[in-house]
Amino acid sequence: MSLPPFIRNLLPDWLLLRLAFRRRIGYWPRLNPPRSYSERLLKKLLLDDGKATAALADKVAVRQYVQERIGEQFLIPLVMVTNQPSDLLEAQLPKSIVVKSAAGSGMVTLIPDTSKAAWNELIPRFTAWLGNDYSRQHRERVYTHVTPQLLVEEMLSPHSASPPADYKVYVFNGKARLLQLISGRGTDIRQSIYFPDGRPMPSVSKGFPPHDEPPALTADLPQLIEISEALGTGLDFVRVDLYWVDGRAYFGELTFYPAAVRTSFLPQAFDEELGDVWLHGTEVDDKWASARPL
Repeated sequence: MSLPPFIRNLLPDWLLLRLAFRRRIGYWPRLNPPRSYSERLLKKLLLDDGKATAALADKVAVRQYVQERIGEQFLIPLVMVTNQPSDLLEAQLPKSIVVKSAAGSGMVTLIPDTSKAAWNELIPRFTAWLGNDYSRQHRERVYTHVTPQLLVEEMLSPHSASPPADYKVYVFNGKARLLQLISGRGTDIRQSIYFPDGRPMPSVSKGFPPHDEPPALTADLPQLIEISEALGTGLDFVRVDLYWVDGRAYFGELTFYPAAVRTSFLPQAFDEELGDVWLHGTEVDDKWASARPL
């Protein structure tokens, strides 16, 4: 059962986040020291004032970082950036666009045909995004340092009924250790977990329902891993979100606290092992490639 907003707002970060961890992940977090990946992530969130990574969590500012690290060719074509939603009504827009909030997660709207868009509904939605202090929602203080703006990009797959699949690469101390594929957003969302070389981990899941069978990966995995490690160098942990469309890789975003530490890897033994991977720089054990599916 969720706490009423007025009670949530009264609770200090250390208590609210522990309560959320217990409710969503299923056990009280051990933070001195943390053992699992989820516990390490929670402790990091509690200690992080967000200043060091604000420019990387900002969906606008991070484009400069991506350009410098891996090149402009991996960026989704930019249409405009604005802090006035009504600017979209006067702009020369391509037929298909995606509108995102620069500060936060989940605030994304696909507009497959701008000439038929319900702007009378969309403009208030985008205005609400800009007025939303996302840093308070899950106590991710990094967003207190991100300027509220709208980021408008060209749609990568305008002829598809759903967005392209997400390739989410978990990078620990500059090394990619696992990959999560999420497909079917907006229709039948599913996910699978893989080693960086593409071997599935059939007994591991996180967050979304698993595919009936892990799909064969069509992306150029060595390229995705190279991109992810280049972007993750110098950071102790980051999830690099990428797309693979028409034979090309595109950058999505950098995520420092996936799901705001509200979902964990299952089984818990894998979550524990991933904590060791983070701490010791080891690879995920090969046993997860042959373990029985959940």
